[in-house]
Amino acid sequence: TACLCSLALAHENKVPLMQRGAINPLLAACMSEQNPSILRNAVGAIRNLATHDENKVSIVDNDAVPVLVEKLTHPDALIKLSACGALAELATSPSPVVADNNKDVIRDEGAVQKIANLCRDNDVPLRLMASKALRLLDAPEVDLMTQSAVRIQAFYRGKMARRMTDQLREDADRQKRETLRHASKIQSVWVGYKDRQMVKKVKMQRQKERAC
Repeated sequence: TACLCSLALAHENKVPLMQRGAINPLLAACMSEQNPSILRNAVGAIRNLATHDENKVSIVDNDAVPVLVEKLTHPDALIKLSACGALAELATSPSPVVADNNKDVIRDEGAVQKIANLCRDNDVPLRLMASKALRLLDAPEVDLMTQSAVRIQAFYRGKMARRMTDQLREDADRQKRETLRHASKIQSVWVGYKDRQMVKKVKMQRQKERAC
């Protein structure tokens, strides 16, 4: 699977690989393999093949969509990312007929809600890919829900940021007050010292005058 994943990266290899039936061992590996490394390569290879417009119909016709949808709930973030990316690729095509058909197949497999769940994942690249896939699948109701959740999250983050800013300002003001208080004490000491020096000088002057 690692070899196929690497070969499928090159544009000139994508169609020949599909014509030679590369999708079959990849799907077999996805359905039977438990090794995360092999699964990453297998799902990643399908995603790479799906980027070519001539492969999109064949991949869907080979029942790859149910396998990819299943991998959306895999514990490994990279596997979920590749599966979500592959579905996003399949949902796009220069041919509106192909794009609409693939979207229908993906939706019918229950992908929309699973992809929506990924929008709340801790992995940032996965969240971004999930959001992109939802838009490509024309799922406005879920996308709006996701945007609402993001706005709520942003609101609370902003609230926390304002609290931190206010706290920093309070700390700065407190430090400023302490600095001014300290400076005032130093000034008082200095003024007192100068006053004492002045008094001492006056006394000495008077003593000199008396001596004369």
